[in-house]
Amino acid sequence: MKLNAIFSSIFILIIVQFSGSWLQPLPMCVLASIIVVALSGMFEKFVHLPRLWILSKIDFSIWVVSFVATVGIDVMEGLAIAILYALFTTVVREQWPKWHILGNISGTNDFRDMERYKHIYFFNSVCVLRFDSPLLFTNVERFRKIVDKLANDWNGMKCCGKIDKSQLLGEPSEKSETVSDSSAPMKRYLIIDCSGFAYVDVMGVNGLKEIYEEMRSRNIKVSFAAAKAPVRELFDASGLYKAVAKTNFYPTIYDAVSFAQRDQTKANEANVERNISSYQNDVLDTTDETADRATPPEAQDVYQRV
Repeated sequence: MKLNAIFSSIFILIIVQFSGSWLQPLPMCVLASIIVVALSGMFEKFVHLPRLWILSKIDFSIWVVSFVATVGIDVMEGLAIAILYALFTTVVREQWPKWHILGNISGTNDFRDMERYKHIYFFNSVCVLRFDSPLLFTNVERFRKIVDKLANDWNGMKCCGKIDKSQLLGEPSEKSETVSDSSAPMKRYLIIDCSGFAYVDVMGVNGLKEIYEEMRSRNIKVSFAAAKAPVRELFDASGLYKAVAKTNFYPTIYDAVSFAQRDQTKANEANVERNISSYQNDVLDTTDETADRATPPEAQDVYQRV
């Protein structure tokens, strides 16, 4: 608060208390001019409206609603309307926060929004999701719908079903060009970036438990990365670690992605060994059937008597 406002308020209080009778004969236009001069600072704020519109349209609407309600209705009622409208916009923004699919920036261990960076790498069958809001009862249902949409549309998403072409061919690349990987295993990995969770309430914790169980039933392994210390303490106090093992939590996104890649490599090797074993068994069965068909009936009778 500025000191000149304090002295101005004291001066006006003295004038009102002891000099009110002197102002009574003045015409209304003179008194109105005093009020207009006092409000000149508020009218000067109009020059900031274009910049406010560019920065935040919601803040712009708050300013307009406050001004119209205060000038058109009354000061006290206008301020009350402005406060209620500001609270309403806050609730709406909490219910509809932004979310992003993250990719690895070339040559670093950082993961950023795929829409803001060009040289982005995506790892096969691994999807990294960030939710830019505290996970509360007001938006946990929307968060569940986002995860469910990712699971349903998994095959059509380039971050989950494709890999970088340069990585596939072992060649350097300046673009984030991707090609499909038809040999991708069925097991998939969803990594939730918890750095956007400034706070998680009870409904949010329950939502994470339900998401983990539901994704596991779809053969999708859910991991959590980059959670802040207060959020980790809240997870511990709420019993989340009893439903989701601590081995599913990682300090950074890079650690979670690295583990998913190693686990995926093991799964691929197991699939290859299983396919080779199945192929060998099929070859042996085919050889036996061919030998049986090539042996004459008389020889088969001799073999049976022997």
